[in-house]
Amino acid sequence: MFDKLEAVEKRYEEITKMISDPEVIANQSEWQKLMKEHASIEEIVLKYREYKKTKQTMEEAEEMMQDKELKELAEAEFYEAKEKLPKIKGSLDNDCLIVGSDQVWNPSYLKNTPYLLDGYDDCKRISYAASVGVDSLTKEQANSFEKALKHYRAISVREQSAKDFLQPLTNTDIKVVLDPTLLLDRATYEQIEKRPKDIGENESYVLCYILGDENGKVAINEFATQNKCRIIMFSDKTGSNYGVEEFLYLIHHAKLICTDSFHACVFSFIFERPFVVFKRKGKSNRMYSRLEHFLKVFRLGGREFNSDSITEKNLLVDYTVGKRILEQKREKSTEFLRKALELSDESR
Repeated sequence: MFDKLEAVEKRYEEITKMISDPEVIANQSEWQKLMKEHASIEEIVLKYREYKKTKQTMEEAEEMMQDKELKELAEAEFYEAKEKLPKIKGSLDNDCLIVGSDQVWNPSYLKNTPYLLDGYDDCKRISYAASVGVDSLTKEQANSFEKALKHYRAISVREQSAKDFLQPLTNTDIKVVLDPTLLLDRATYEQIEKRPKDIGENESYVLCYILGDENGKVAINEFATQNKCRIIMFSDKTGSNYGVEEFLYLIHHAKLICTDSFHACVFSFIFERPFVVFKRKGKSNRMYSRLEHFLKVFRLGGREFNSDSITEKNLLVDYTVGKRILEQKREKSTEFLRKALELSDESR
């Protein structure tokens, strides 16, 4: 366990330096990814440092106890640290580790991340809605997955395509479950959302959230002009001052959402807002399987941009069938987690 913690701490120190590098900051896409990774491991690193400091205090106090003049003070420090140490270690130990979901198993990212949970031999491992982000694996990548998946107690993925090429690599039955964001209902997100300061209360706007190339820019401009809407455009390239709360508001209250983002589509669906999906170009299009799966599962055909213009038809939404499917899949996805956790407890 401690070897893994040392590796995590080393990675944390590397990222801390990188996020202060002007060149990295200039690349907003890379900087944001590093900031997310930094935040995700910060708590465990701080707890591990607390453990090391407490252990060092106990060891130094034990040595000082040999000195008659310092013995009384040293004993107090020693027993205080000795009582504290097991509690800190307990918070570092894990009976079960769950990994998920958005692209955590994308082979492009796995080289520098621990999301296959390799080496955690003392923990039960579960994946929830792990997304691979691609539609095929190389032989080398498949070998890595096969080796790691042997140690999982329960496996679930987000897309059917991921199950199709991962199932032959394991004897564990892989389930396809909902993205975690779909486990919560609309009312929950409405309590979180917050209107950005630069958006009027009743302002009409088109939200353009494009992560790849800005396809359909002419069509978006024409639609906004015809409908007298402001265009709010942000991406990894341009950066954004909007946080999660503002992001939710912008989707919930948009006249139309134009996007190539999986989660922009998810929240458009949750808030029952009209949206148009744009395919990314080049290598980025390999990730489109995520969106294809989402649109197919919830019967959202006709949402893809396949023409030169955006019309009033794109504003028509009827998510009745999709919402019924969502309720059914919420039950099955929650049941997967319950059973997976019960299985983990029984096998201890």
